[in-house]
Amino acid sequence: MAAAARHGIRGSAGGAGFLVLLAYNLALAAAVLLAAPAVLFLFFAREKRKKTLLARLGFQDYSKLPAFGPRPVWIHALSVGEVNAAAPLVRALLEQGGRPVVATASTLTGRRRAGELFPGVPVLYFPFDLPFSVKRVVDAINPAAFVLVETDLWPNLLLTLKRRGVPAVLANGRLSDSSFAGYRRARRLLAPALSAFFAVGAATEEDARRYAALGVPEERISVTGNLKFDAPEPEPLTVPGLDPKTPLVVAGSTHPGEEDLLASALSGLKARLGAALVVAPRDPDRAGAVARLFKARGFSVSLFSGLDGGAFPDVAVVDKMGLLARLYSAGRVCFVGGSLAPEGGHNPLEPAAAGRPVVFGPHMEDFSEIADTLLSRGAALSTDAPALEKVLERLLADPAEADRMGRAGLAAVRENRGSVQRTLDLLTRAEGEAP
Repeated sequence: MAAAARHGIRGSAGGAGFLVLLAYNLALAAAVLLAAPAVLFLFFAREKRKKTLLARLGFQDYSKLPAFGPRPVWIHALSVGEVNAAAPLVRALLEQGGRPVVATASTLTGRRRAGELFPGVPVLYFPFDLPFSVKRVVDAINPAAFVLVETDLWPNLLLTLKRRGVPAVLANGRLSDSSFAGYRRARRLLAPALSAFFAVGAATEEDARRYAALGVPEERISVTGNLKFDAPEPEPLTVPGLDPKTPLVVAGSTHPGEEDLLASALSGLKARLGAALVVAPRDPDRAGAVARLFKARGFSVSLFSGLDGGAFPDVAVVDKMGLLARLYSAGRVCFVGGSLAPEGGHNPLEPAAAGRPVVFGPHMEDFSEIADTLLSRGAALSTDAPALEKVLERLLADPAEADRMGRAGLAAVRENRGSVQRTLDLLTRAEGEAP
C-alpha cells in the first residue's frame, strides 16, 4: 500500500490533472463532432476503415479472450514495427506460463502481423482514446498488467488503468527528436498519463534523459536496451528460381519515391553485374503499383507469391507480410527503406541479424542509435540518393567486403541482447508493488 501511495496509483489524477483531462476530453468530443462527416465517408468508402473503425470504438469480438483463470498481461504495440519489437517479449511471457497474454494493435497491418507472430494469443484493436471506448476494451480484457511497447501515449487509457490499480510498464521506450519535441509541447497534458507508469524501460540513455525531461521521476526509469536486439536470428528463406550466383539486392520497407530510385540504380547494376532486386514495400497493398512501376521502366517483374521456380525476373515484389526478415538473408546487400524518403527509417537490425551488410539513407531518425551502432562497427553504409547505385555496386562487386560487414552486424546484434529479461524484471517489480 505504501508503494501504491508513492506512485499515486489510487484515486483520480488530482486537481490539476483532472482539469487537464477534462479539457482534453472536451477537445476530443469537439473533434469527434467536427470529424463525424469525414469519418462516416471513410467508413463507407474504404474497406480498411470499415474493418477498424467500429473495433477501435470498442465494438469488436471479445469471444477469444480468456474467461477464467489468471488475469492476462496486456501487450500493446502500435503497428508493424512495434509488433515486431514486441515479439521476443511476448514469446518470453508465453514461455513463463502461468497466465495468459492478450495483444492489441492500432492498425490493420499491425493486427495482421501480431496474428502471425503471436500464435494462440488473442489480438484486438486498440481503442480510440474516448472514455466509452477505453472502458469497453479495459472491461473486456480485465488485465493484471499493461505493457506499452515503444511509445503510444493516450491519457484516458493510462489513467483508467491507474484508477483500477493496473500496473503499467513502458517497454522499449523510444523518443525520436520529433516525438520528443511534440511531447514537450504537450507536457501538461501528458504529465498525468506519464504518472500512470510504474516503470519506464528506456531503450537508450538518451531516451531515459528525455523521459525524465517530460516529468517521469528518475527512480521509475531504467535503461533496458532495445527489444529489437532480442529478435531471433531468422531462418534463411529459399527464393524460388534464384541462382545463388546472382548478385541480389533486397530492399525492405520501401516508401513511394524510393522504388523510383531503386529502379534507376538497378538499370546500371543489371547491365554491369547482372544484378536482380527483391523489393518489399512497407505497405504490401502497394505491391501491384510497385510492380507496374518497374515494368514501366523495362524490367521483367513478378510478385513474390507468383514465383514458381522458373527463370528469376529482374525484380520480385513482395506482396505479403511476414517474409522480409527471412528474405534479407538471400541478398548480397540489403537496403532499408524509409531512409531516402523522409520517413524516419525502419529497423536495420533485421538484415544485420541475417548476417548481411546494410545500406540506408540519411533519414534514420527513428533508429538513430541502432544506425550509429552499425555504422561504428563497420556493418552498414549510409548514402544519399545520387550515390545509391555506387554504394550498392561497391558491395555487390566485393563479396569479401560484404561478408565482413555482415559478420560485424551479426556480432553487434548478439552483443546487445538482454532487453527482454530486463523488461520482464521491470514487469515483475511493478506487479509486486501494485495494490
